[in-house]
Amino acid sequence: MRTEQHFYREYEIQITHNPPGWQAAIYPTRKGLPRVDWEQLNIGAVDPAPALQLAKSTIDKTLARAR
Repeated sequence: MRTEQHFYREYEIQITHNPPGWQAAIYPTRKGLPRVDWEQLNIGAVDPAPALQLAKSTIDKTLARAR
């Protein structure tokens, strides 16, 4: 299983290749950040870009609601 680690707006995003698709997990990197309410979704794609984009969009929505 292949896993990639990305950071976006003080959150860690772990993208994992779980054939036939990709999964994204989102974790805050410091206390005080809003908790991201997400569901693990299998994303059928040949590369991790769609999973990463979905995770970033989820973070953006969470931060917009927290303001």
